Parts: sequence; C-alpha cells; structure tokens
Amino acid sequence: LTGATGQCMYGACVVFYETIPSTVIALKDMKRALNLSENVRNSLPHMSKCICLLSHWPFFAAFKAFLSALYRLSISKNISLPLERYIANLIFDVPFPTSLRPRVQMQIGPEKIVFSLPVRTPLPMGVSTHWTL
Repeated sequence: LTGATGQCMYGACVVFYETIPSTVIALKDMKRALNLSENVRNSLPHMSKCICLLSHWPFFAAFKAFLSALYRLSISKNISLPLERYIANLIFDVPFPTSLRPRVQMQIGPEKIVFSLPVRTPLPMGVSTHWTL
C-alpha cells in the first residue's frame, strides 16, 4: 500500500475458519436461510476470520511467523493469555530494531520470532506471496 505522501505500508494477514457457535444461530435455521435440504449432513457451519498486521517496515518473515504462532495459539486448548495480549505485546513492548541493535527477538509460546532491520537497496521491497499454513 502507498499513502498520499508516497510512504509505503506493508501488510501480512492470516485467514482461518472457525465453527460458528450454536449460540449464534441454530443449524436448522441456517439450513433454512441457505435453502439447504434437511438431508444435508449435520456438519457444523464455519465462518472466516482474518488477522492483519500493517507496518511501515517490511518484516515479512517475522510477520508470517507471528501470525502463524498466533493462529496455533488460537486453536490450542491450553492458552494462558487472551490473543489480544500477544498482539499488544508486539505493538507496545517489543522494541524496534536499531543500528545499535539490528535484531530483536520475541517469543510466543515455543516459537522465537526475530525482527531484523531490512537491507537498504534501491529496489522496492514489495513482495506478494501467499503461504498455506
């Protein structure tokens, strides 16, 4: 993304699917709304969710590792903190890499994530890739 002033924004996101809780909508009501017959197996409906990170810095590998770890935590049954706390930790507590400290490491569960200053090149840092988790 490029803003009006020409400043670049880099983004990373992870899309995943969660079962719709039965408290949100009854399965037979959903089948009726979607014009599905009652013969359709009682499979649980899912909804897509997406978590995005936007930054002025191209930390592509670190963002991928962070979002992957966050997703693994979201499906884990023994999570000790809410997911929002991990995101707040990244935003507010993890220091930015500097020339004196070009690598900063954070840990989410067993995974260590490294943020490194990007190499300055005259070529644009734009990368568009998709990974399957």
